[in-house]
Amino acid sequence: MSRQIAVIVTLIVGLVITFDFFVKFPPLNQLSKNIQDWIPIVTNFAVIVGSLNLLSIHTQRIRRRQPAFYNSVVLLVFMAITIWIGLSEGTSAPTYQFLFNSMLVACSSTMSAMTAFFIASASFRAFRASNSESAMLLIAAGFVMIGQVPIGEAISQYLPTIGNWIMNIPNLAGQRGLLIATGVGFMAISLRIILGYSRGYLGSE
Repeated sequence: MSRQIAVIVTLIVGLVITFDFFVKFPPLNQLSKNIQDWIPIVTNFAVIVGSLNLLSIHTQRIRRRQPAFYNSVVLLVFMAITIWIGLSEGTSAPTYQFLFNSMLVACSSTMSAMTAFFIASASFRAFRASNSESAMLLIAAGFVMIGQVPIGEAISQYLPTIGNWIMNIPNLAGQRGLLIATGVGFMAISLRIILGYSRGYLGSE
C-alpha cells in the first residue's frame, strides 16, 4: 500500500511540474510553485537519510574489521567533528571554515587534479591509429592542438583556422547530437518514473 501511495504521489507531482511549463493556469502554477518550495525540505531530509546510511555502512565495516576499515574510522570521526562544530558554532565559525577550506576543498581539488592523469592515459590509448576512426581522431586532435599554440600559426596561418573549424563545426555538431540524445533519454526515464513503470527509487527493483 505504501508503495502505491508513493507511486501516486510521484505521478501527481511529476504531472503538475511538467504541465506548469506548458499551461498558464494560475491554480496549477501556484500548486507547482508550492511543490517546488518543498524541494529544500525534501533535500535536507535526503541528506539526513544519506548520512544515517553512511553511518550504518561504515559502522558495520569497522565492527567486522573489513580491509582498510581505518578509512571508515577517519571518515566517521571527521563527520562527527564537522557536524558538532556546525551545529554548535555555525558554519561561519573559523574552525568550521578551516575544516571546509583546508581539508574538504583541498581533497576535492586533489581528486579533480587526478582526473588529468586518467584523461592523459585515455588520450594516449585513443590516439593510437589502429583503425580509420582512431586515425581520423588523431589527425583532428593534432590540428586542434597545434592550432591552439603559437607554433601552429608560425608553421602556417591556416592551422588555427582548421583547428577552429574542427571545434566549431564537426565537434559542436557532435556535442549537440549527444545533448539531444541525452535529453530524449532523460525524458523517457522521467516518463517511466512518473507513470510508475520504473520503481527503483522504491527499492523494489
